[in-house]
Amino acid sequence: TTVPTLNVQADSLKDMPFSSLQDSQNCYYLRLNVLDKPGVLAEVTNILKDAGVSMKDVSQHAGKEDEPVHIVLTTHMAKEANMKQALQRVEALDTVIEAPQLIRIEA
Repeated sequence: TTVPTLNVQADSLKDMPFSSLQDSQNCYYLRLNVLDKPGVLAEVTNILKDAGVSMKDVSQHAGKEDEPVHIVLTTHMAKEANMKQALQRVEALDTVIEAPQLIRIEA
């Protein structure tokens, strides 16, 4: 007897529609390099709020005075499209000094 690949008969397989990555729901890791000024974190969190993205954790790694600082955020589940929209707005802030780093956390 032969066992079919993946133990499934080929004629029982059906085509499945591809789902858009923009519609996927994931958690995210976001790393920002920003100017150390009052209100920067508030601006970032307001942008996330407006995009419907909820924060799970936030950490600010302080450096020396008048030097940029790193802010690291992780989010709860959010739509990829919402996260990308928020990322574009965050990147446009005057206080963000380099392109944000975004990593999708897939469970």
